[in-house]
Amino acid sequence: MAEHIVVLTTTDTAEGASTLARAAVEARAAACAQIDGPIRSVYWWDGAVQEEQEWRVSYKLPAAKYAELEALIKRVHTYRHPGDHLHRHPARQRRVPGLAHHRNHPRRAAVGLRRLPGFV
Repeated sequence: MAEHIVVLTTTDTAEGASTLARAAVEARAAACAQIDGPIRSVYWWDGAVQEEQEWRVSYKLPAAKYAELEALIKRVHTYRHPGDHLHRHPARQRRVPGLAHHRNHPRRAAVGLRRLPGFV
């Protein structure tokens, strides 16, 4: 299993995305959360293809915290079946050409995950 993961979910409003992101970070279920949107989502629901505007929340966290984050999202999310909207991926560290990569650089991938108390 990956040491750190990224979990994605979507919601129907910017305010809902902010609520989900803040709840996870405040509860320390995720080291950080990022919000993208609006995005267009095309999906199958209630027997038909749907197309809606949504906001995506990406959470970065240690793999060991996944169950805690999943429970929090299911509790806070406004969708009927929020578990159907969770996607888990291994976090990848890679260098981006042109960016400085020394040990204290704020853009270095996953630095925050390793240095925040409670996220080791």
